[in-house]
Amino acid sequence: MAPAWAHMREDDGEDAAEGRSLFHALFQDTPLPMALLGLGGRLIWANDALCALMRGDERQLRGSAAFLPQDESVEDGVSRLTSGRVPSIRFDRALEAADGSPIHGRISVTAIRDGRGHCRLLAVTITDTTAELRATEAVKDAQTRLRSLFDNAIEGMFEATPDGRYLDVNLALSRMLGYPEPAELIAAVNANGHQLYVDPERHLEIANQLSLRGNVSDFISAVRRSDGSAIWISENVRAVRDNGGKTVRLEGSVEDVTGRKRAEEQIAYGSLHDKLTNLPNRGLLLDRVAHAITKSHRRNVFQYALLFIDCDRFKVINDGLGHTVGDLLLREVARRIASCVRGSDTLSRLGGDEFAILAEDLEGTEDAVRLSDRVQKALAVPISIDGQDLYVSVSIGIAVGSPSYRDANEVLRDADVAMFEAKNQGRGRVVVFEPGMAVAAASKLRVENDLRKALERGEFRIHYQPIVNLENGSLMGFEALVRWQHPERGLVMPANFIPTAEDSGMIGAIGAWVLEESCRQVHGWKKSPQRAGIALSVNLSPAQLCECDIVNRIKDILNRTGFDPRKLKLEITESAIIQNPVAAKATLNALKSLGIQLSIDDFGTGYSSLSHLHNFPIDTIKIDRSFVSPMDDAGDHAEIVRSIIMLGANLGKTVIAEGVETEQHLHNLRAMGCLAAQGYLFSRPVSGEEAARFVANDR
Repeated sequence: MAPAWAHMREDDGEDAAEGRSLFHALFQDTPLPMALLGLGGRLIWANDALCALMRGDERQLRGSAAFLPQDESVEDGVSRLTSGRVPSIRFDRALEAADGSPIHGRISVTAIRDGRGHCRLLAVTITDTTAELRATEAVKDAQTRLRSLFDNAIEGMFEATPDGRYLDVNLALSRMLGYPEPAELIAAVNANGHQLYVDPERHLEIANQLSLRGNVSDFISAVRRSDGSAIWISENVRAVRDNGGKTVRLEGSVEDVTGRKRAEEQIAYGSLHDKLTNLPNRGLLLDRVAHAITKSHRRNVFQYALLFIDCDRFKVINDGLGHTVGDLLLREVARRIASCVRGSDTLSRLGGDEFAILAEDLEGTEDAVRLSDRVQKALAVPISIDGQDLYVSVSIGIAVGSPSYRDANEVLRDADVAMFEAKNQGRGRVVVFEPGMAVAAASKLRVENDLRKALERGEFRIHYQPIVNLENGSLMGFEALVRWQHPERGLVMPANFIPTAEDSGMIGAIGAWVLEESCRQVHGWKKSPQRAGIALSVNLSPAQLCECDIVNRIKDILNRTGFDPRKLKLEITESAIIQNPVAAKATLNALKSLGIQLSIDDFGTGYSSLSHLHNFPIDTIKIDRSFVSPMDDAGDHAEIVRSIIMLGANLGKTVIAEGVETEQHLHNLRAMGCLAAQGYLFSRPVSGEEAARFVANDR
């Protein structure tokens, strides 16, 4: 069908014909979809562009009323357009193409009027906004999804002004910080000057980092919740800038890392504290000593001291009763020492049975010595574990701070040296470090190293001191005494290496060698019947007494050497018994069951408890030389010796006096009723060969 203007009269003139031709060309050839509608709104004609948009031809579209919807606002607009009140109207319209696909168009309608100004047709142009609408909807959808992610995220999220005031927060963040709703958090924080941080400086630090780098990652801080409690958070924040580079807002996420932080703190705490006692360990102590050194250099009046504390003979208890009891003992030792220190002091467990106290702000060395005295008094009371009373003494070395110290290890080293000097003086002592002690410590270390080689090289020797019957002067037996034939130092006496052997743990091996070698030698001397009654006395160290298999080891030695157990006397000290009385009694009873005799050595110098003589299977009492030697002067020592001899007689124990050196000693002892003795008056300790001749000549 021809367009409407094709029906105009031919006599309209050439100008009219030319106008129709131009109008047709403009209408048909324009790429903008266009249509002519009748006043009723139905399509009369459409150009090719509109047909292409609607995916149909002109005949399919003709008569369609789809372009002017039955909408009150559109109808009102058309009315105003046709009446000339407005030049055009525009509206958006959802259309449906011929193939059913949706099209969204922005429709513009103008009036086509005749020469008299009457509206004859409506011209419609359509702009396809389908893609634009879809893009807008996609943006809105993305914004909706982002908002949903923001609102429903597990981690806290926020938007803030460049100075850190919250603009928007999600529910996770508000609840993380103890607020039921985001609005409450925003109001509270902004009203409080956005100071969430426990340390206000953290706010300034994060602002500084943002200004430098534009973002902050894993920024860890402690913040306050609504109830005042503190949690740890990790923040990731970025600055959003405009085209000019100016920060317009901040965006960030927040994670509650309190659990992680506490775990890290526990790991850090564990790395600096002893697990058994929960005290600071060596690393933390050294750090605090280093701080003390720095303070002393800055302040001349600042004085500090380091006390190195070592439990005497702890290994004996630990090996004898087991590590469980040993651990309980160490905990109690730590508790008692802790009761002696001030809040400003640092008590540390260095490892094993070693402790240290860093005492600061002292008046002088006397304060450190008084602290040591308090520690020793606190440990003087027996410690009861599993029904057993255990006695613990400590040796304490003190290093007093001085300007010469530059490194914490130097202070610890000198305190350690002083502690070893305290042990060398007899244990249970307090010694303040002096420079000369370092030389002695180095010498002790050399002794320890040489001792480790001595057994392998066969450098130990046994000397024998006779024990004499005071009634008839006959030989009763020998005490085996170890000597060290050092390749450079010559013959070394026990006092110069036994303490080191005990401290280093080598005393057990040395003691076992002495027992086996002396049993082998003496057994060889007793081949004839008249010499079979000779007894052998051997010292049993506290460490050996606490060995779990000591009874079997001694039994094996007797079997290997063929020595008669009834002629073997094992000498033990009172201190060895009192350290672990229950275990000691069980071991001694087992040794007695083998036929071995038992002797208390150095009686009177230890705890001197008479209960030892009643409760333990003791056969012999040996009076220490410290009571025998002064008897020439008479007085208290003579009375002590007499009392011990009478005590032994009443209990049916053999009494042997040590250190008999003069005829007056011998006379006094015989007068007191002592039946046996040993000392230089009869013989010094002699080699095995000389002792064998002694036996051969004995009548």
